[in-house]
Amino acid sequence: MSTVRQEQADIGSVASPRAEKGRAQQRDWIRWAFLLPTVIVLFVITIYPMLNSLWNSLHYFNLFTPDDQRFVGLGNYVDLLRNDPTFWIVMRITFIYTIGVVAVQFVAGLGMALLLDRAMRGITLLRTLIIIPILISPVVVGLTWRYMYEPWGVLNYALGKIGIGPIEWVSQPNTALIAIMVVDIWQWTPFVVLVLLAGLQSIPREVVEAATLDGLKFRQYFTRIVWPLLRPVALIVLLIRMMDALKVFDTVYVLTRGGPGTSTYVASMYNYVLFFGNYQVGYAAAMSYIILIIVNVFAIALIFALSDRETKDESSDVVEIERLTAADAASVA
Repeated sequence: MSTVRQEQADIGSVASPRAEKGRAQQRDWIRWAFLLPTVIVLFVITIYPMLNSLWNSLHYFNLFTPDDQRFVGLGNYVDLLRNDPTFWIVMRITFIYTIGVVAVQFVAGLGMALLLDRAMRGITLLRTLIIIPILISPVVVGLTWRYMYEPWGVLNYALGKIGIGPIEWVSQPNTALIAIMVVDIWQWTPFVVLVLLAGLQSIPREVVEAATLDGLKFRQYFTRIVWPLLRPVALIVLLIRMMDALKVFDTVYVLTRGGPGTSTYVASMYNYVLFFGNYQVGYAAAMSYIILIIVNVFAIALIFALSDRETKDESSDVVEIERLTAADAASVA
């Protein structure tokens, strides 16, 4: 009898892992079943359009002659890079725009975040008010600033009060791009402030108090404590703003539509004209992928630059610690 019970126990011990494995597989299938609708939606609205645009970029496809579709391989890319002078003009303008707005937004945002990272009366209200521009649609912001830039707008009215004549902000080639950059800086600097302020407030208070007790000057406090801890957050905000600036469209479309001439003809605006103005579907798709590649190259370069700087800083800190340790040991000896 005991032998039979022992055999049943052995069979149960063998069957138990199998049953547990079957239940685990069933749970996995349930998880995948719940994820499947999301995966399908993601494929329909993201992956399929990207693959379709890639297919279009490898073909000659013009909506004026929809039946004349033919495979050209990398021909559209070669034409853009070698035979289209407008492409290089718009890329130069886009780079100037991107570097200008991102640099000003980061420097101004960092300064404002440092000012707001303190306890004072009304600071909560001020932090709330400063993010209002982010909540406004870029089209609404563009229209508002367009009326402010008009010869009879509020900016020229204020300049007239101090004896300066009206300026055609968006009608002159030498001021149009700057005018658009000002709009972008006004709207998106609060975003930089918000992210960097969150990074500053994540710094342990003990570290800040220790730096205060040690009597560190602001430059030493910022370079040795704040910036090393803030660098990952700064990388994120720089990446986000750089990618958005390289793809800017709505503000330019509302204010100038690329004019006057080609002074504000950014890459996304040229891409829009190629598709919706000239109906060159394949050519426009090729330019979209070139913009995508440029954005990724800039992002990777920025990540590597900041990561390399962080590694060098850590190495220098280790060397400094070793030097101080050796000096202490020598003094003890």
